[in-house]
Amino acid sequence: MKVLKTLLLTLLISATIATLSGLIGHFTGYNPLRMAEVQTARNGGLFGMLITYAHSIAWLNVFLIVMCADYEKFKELITKKWLYFFTSVSLVGLFTTYTRGAWIAFLAGCLLINKKFTALLVALCVVGVVALSIHDSGFWEKHILRRGSNSERWGCILGAVKAFQEKPVLGYGYLNFEPYSKEIKSKYHLPEASFSGHAHNDFAEILATSGALGALFFLMWLGLWIKEILHRGGLTSQMLIPFVAAFLVSGLTHVSLNDGENAFFLMIIYALSGVL
Repeated sequence: MKVLKTLLLTLLISATIATLSGLIGHFTGYNPLRMAEVQTARNGGLFGMLITYAHSIAWLNVFLIVMCADYEKFKELITKKWLYFFTSVSLVGLFTTYTRGAWIAFLAGCLLINKKFTALLVALCVVGVVALSIHDSGFWEKHILRRGSNSERWGCILGAVKAFQEKPVLGYGYLNFEPYSKEIKSKYHLPEASFSGHAHNDFAEILATSGALGALFFLMWLGLWIKEILHRGGLTSQMLIPFVAAFLVSGLTHVSLNDGENAFFLMIIYALSGVL
């Protein structure tokens, strides 16, 4: 228990410091820990890697909401006031990323925690978005619709599908879709052909870079992990099923597995789930 408490507090303190530095940068234009001027439109955490930070903090928030919703099971690990403090900072950090995919992933995880708690959370999110829309007439267009971003992502997903069709068994190779993305999209006259990027979707990226063989092993790993979580039951299932749900929904709009920071966090959770 002492080791778990130390690990948890280390994670929450470091994540909160990163979030606070990102929030200061977001509101002032200067990140004190980086000692550098930063983009102020969206909170990118400590290092300014916006999408990476947004999805990681979404996954972490799922854990925090699980602990808040059923605190009695976690009271030996952390006091209630500190848990609420860490959660509040983390939620503000997630919201100010204005990353729609991360918001949806977080809410998807919360749907599997506690229905009453989730309903309250969703209601607060809706009220927040409505309030900001009233305050800033351009909020909906800038942070919710973002049509240019939608077109770029859709073009990348279609390009990844074409890459898989060209090399269906082994794909283009790990991380190799992005260097070929412009060429593939131009070849098939897909949207945003001038934009170079990964597939913005875990499943499409795996198909494009690892082919059917890589997709098969990914689905086997995922299925066996979920099976093991359900078999263990109890607190393991309570904590990890919402986390896995958030990860899967994140993968619809972001390539988490290619991103070292997200993948590292995911593998730590996967490893801990096998030994705790």
